[in-house]
Amino acid sequence: MKQISKYRLSVFGLSWLAVAVWTTIVVSRFQPLRHLDHQFLRILRANGRPGLTTFFNVVTAMADPTTVMILGLTITIALWLMRQNPLALKTIVFIVLGNLVVHGVKVLVARPRPLQQMVPATGFSFPSGHTFNAVLIAILFWEIIAIVLQHQSTRVIVAALLIVWVGLVGLSRMYLQVHFPSDIIGGLFFGWAWFETTELMFELLHIPSRFGTHRF
Repeated sequence: MKQISKYRLSVFGLSWLAVAVWTTIVVSRFQPLRHLDHQFLRILRANGRPGLTTFFNVVTAMADPTTVMILGLTITIALWLMRQNPLALKTIVFIVLGNLVVHGVKVLVARPRPLQQMVPATGFSFPSGHTFNAVLIAILFWEIIAIVLQHQSTRVIVAALLIVWVGLVGLSRMYLQVHFPSDIIGGLFFGWAWFETTELMFELLHIPSRFGTHRF
């Protein structure tokens, strides 16, 4: 069994501590947070525009859990055909298992969605599955493409664009009135924690999971 660094364990623990604290605050129906949630949605609703609605509908569709699951399976098959077996395994665990975990959390927390939705949305509200998936896709895309980016300036630009995209996905869910801001923060925390969990899992099993590694 591979020795895990204190840094890896510390970050793993910190990520899940953030998840636990934030989930507890949401579940406890902390009144100041509830007020901020509803107030922020009111501001977005009052500033809605047809063009923005179209734009955010497109953005939100890009991180739809079903779309991301299909994308994850497609990437897994492509990586397997390229003999990137460890990364293919990591993708399936990262995307598919991660979505199952978040779905379970949604059912356990059972937080109702906002009432004045601009688009139909089923299921529960916390955490935001779209935001969670945006984090996963951004990380996965970065791990695959970063290896070919030679210039530091290009890497910074790509990283910044991925961060902006994740932010836009979260904003789209609030603009469309299907998630509270606290749901979005929860999706970010769960995405971070699931990444750290996957990294720790693969390190413990001594399975390399970076592009260019052909064997287990």
